[in-house]
Amino acid sequence: MFLPSAAARELTLSTKRSVINYPLNLKISKPSAYRFCCFVWFVLVLINRGKYVNTVEVKAEILAALRETLSPRLHSTPVLRSFIDDFAACEITRPKVQAQAHAHGDLPDAVAEYLPDLMATMSVQPLAQMFKSYFPQISWYQIFRGNSTASAFNQGLVAAQLVGGNGLLHTETLYLGLFLLAPNITYPLHQHAATELYYVLSGSVAIRHGRFAEARHLGRDDFSVTAPHQVHELKTDKQPCLMAYVWTDDLTPQNWWWEQLGDGTWTRICWARTPAGDWSMLRREALSDAEISRAGDT
Repeated sequence: MFLPSAAARELTLSTKRSVINYPLNLKISKPSAYRFCCFVWFVLVLINRGKYVNTVEVKAEILAALRETLSPRLHSTPVLRSFIDDFAACEITRPKVQAQAHAHGDLPDAVAEYLPDLMATMSVQPLAQMFKSYFPQISWYQIFRGNSTASAFNQGLVAAQLVGGNGLLHTETLYLGLFLLAPNITYPLHQHAATELYYVLSGSVAIRHGRFAEARHLGRDDFSVTAPHQVHELKTDKQPCLMAYVWTDDLTPQNWWWEQLGDGTWTRICWARTPAGDWSMLRREALSDAEISRAGDT
């Protein structure tokens, strides 16, 4: 796999400064500079790697990064083996053409604002460094859109899928990608059928499994595994967070939010994944005792 030159990496990392000085006394803001650097880096990658990648080699590279990063943690969390094995078993096909996603103005503001600083303090684990090499190619998008949720919330939750149905590399049996949360964002209690792994690459986040559970703080190189249908909540404080995520098992494209009403009763709201990868609200229903039991939240 082609790796960008040291000069190209330095060009991107240098955007962590709020103002960058260029010849002719030009001054470019950090978001604009980051977009420009990503565009230059992306063009260099395309030139050196050609139109297509060797999917066998890329899969082997990602699998090696997963194994090297997660294997030392298997003694305390054996379930991590399933994420390694599921990725080893998935069939990856050629990447989709996504060059248009990197055109000027298409990068979400949260990525332009926070990713440069997150990169500067990023984990040195193989999984983090593998993702870092794909930053110029992956397509970032807002997870939620429209008027059903607040604008600040929509802009503060962004993702990029490396492997999956909408990934740079395609498979139907697993999702693997990046999840960026801006500061002071709460992703409310929700559940889904997939088994989920979060691995913090940079920054910090608090995760809570259950309505009445204590939140657990995750910093760089900490991880969390969420069982199928287990309700959970994510919350950032004053700093953003960049995580790798993996979804395996049942990839049913539904995400159920749990919400307590003013009278103390609980409902849940169904969001469905659209073809573009974001979520769209479908319906609301009462939260049944059977669902609470399935979520392990009795």
